[in-house]
Formats: sequence, structure tokens, C-alpha cells
Amino acid sequence: MDELHAQDPANAYYAVGDALALWELGRTKEACALLDGLPDTEKQMPARAPYLAVIYASGRRMPEAQAALGRAPKPADLLPEEAALVAKAAALSGG
Repeated sequence: MDELHAQDPANAYYAVGDALALWELGRTKEACALLDGLPDTEKQMPARAPYLAVIYASGRRMPEAQAALGRAPKPADLLPEEAALVAKAAALSGG
């Protein structure tokens, strides 16, 4: 994912995927910084909310995590893995 993002840094799909990979490696601060570089319009997409929520919550960035949780689709509308991310973000952020 890192190579794809490097080739097309403006592509938000690649940026979010790269941020998730960094988060999974325990590099939360870098993942948050990558997400911070996204335009607000890209951050507002509900489909990205589970990923943003868990990364920001893990980075103790609760306002951003709560905002993303507020945009997240209902658990029934998510893949099981995405629903797990939302649940983890909610637990980390106290919501």
C-alpha cells in the first residue's frame, strides 16, 4: 500500500489504506499524520469513518475519533471487520 500511496499521494483511498497499515504496525502517530493530510471532504466520507475512528482513537485524538464515529454507517451496513474497528474505536474513545 505504501508504494501505491507514494505513486499517487493525492489518492485518499491509498492514503487511508496506508494509514491503516501503519496503525496495524503500531505506528499510530504516523497514521494520524497521514490522515491529517486528507482534505476535509475526503474525511467526511462515511465509508472511511471506521478507519479514521479507530486510528484517531488509538492516537488519543478523541474529537476526531468521535466525529468519525458519528459518520460511521450502522454496524449492519458494515463488513464484520469494519464493525470491529468501529467497536474498538468506541471502546477507546469512551463512546
